Amino acid sequence: PAVVHRGANISHMKDGAKKVHFSFPTTLTKDELLENSSENAEEDGKNVKYMIESEVYMGDSGYEFEFNDVTGQLKEVRISWLP
Repeated sequence: PAVVHRGANISHMKDGAKKVHFSFPTTLTKDELLENSSENAEEDGKNVKYMIESEVYMGDSGYEFEFNDVTGQLKEVRISWLP
């Protein structure tokens, strides 16, 4: 059987993380996001999603922003992609 080395590509992930840049401050609030980019936004409680349907596969992909319930500031960003 083949031996799988978990974490073998971790250095590539760390290098890639150095090249990822976002055009919004990490202190962004939900209200600020919606003031600037409300078109096509789906609001669901503490989450704001910008999704599109895949043209090839079943499902959708896009951006999902999660905000802190107390401060309203950005807590997490999730990006998914399907062609």
